[in-house]
Amino acid sequence: MRATDSNLRVCKAPLSRAHRPDRVAIFDIRPCLILTGVLVLGLAACTETSSDRFETATVEIGDVVDIVPAVGTVRPAATVEVSAEISGRISEILVDFDGPVSQGDVLARIDAEPWQAALERERSALAVAIADLEAAEARRDGFQHQVARADALAQRGATSESRVVDLRFSLREAEAQASRARASVGAAETRIREAEINLRRTEIRSPIDGFVLDRRIEVGQAVNAVQSAPVLFVVAANLRDVVIEARV
Repeated sequence: MRATDSNLRVCKAPLSRAHRPDRVAIFDIRPCLILTGVLVLGLAACTETSSDRFETATVEIGDVVDIVPAVGTVRPAATVEVSAEISGRISEILVDFDGPVSQGDVLARIDAEPWQAALERERSALAVAIADLEAAEARRDGFQHQVARADALAQRGATSESRVVDLRFSLREAEAQASRARASVGAAETRIREAEINLRRTEIRSPIDGFVLDRRIEVGQAVNAVQSAPVLFVVAANLRDVVIEARV
């Protein structure tokens, strides 16, 4: 800001003639006007900056929330892999992807004919074992009768002592054979229970309530459970609890 000639003023002091100076004092007020302009502009700048920088608000208690973008996968927190416990060929599939299931529902079936035949074979083996047991017990009972008769004759001197000893050894052998036959019957009954369990395992059932997350078999596919248990289905419990694997 510049001062013109009109800003120049002449100041004269009203002095008495005796004290009147020989010169007249002249003042330049242009620096004062420049300083005043700078102060006005500075105050205006401060006022504008202050209004832009600060905001007033009521103090409140709350959560600090921010949105963070991320990329990843969402999966159920609880999943169960349903495997086959026996080998065979898939004969029927009763569920599909995303299908709801309840605990105990049949998901698929393995061809049960070989396992049904195995069960019948074990039942036949049990019948044979029972017959062998009955024969061994009859033989034991026969030797028991002979030993009792030989003892009675020996007391009257009608038979030799060696005859009685031989019969007693034969009785012990018959008793051992009867015990072995009885154990064979127990083993046959155990094999029948195992065959029944294997026959029930031809039905692949859901272990939990949920839905089918994945199906990995097709009708006609052969599964081999001898070396490892193949996974046939993946069943998820629910989607209320999930796990998020994300890269932030």
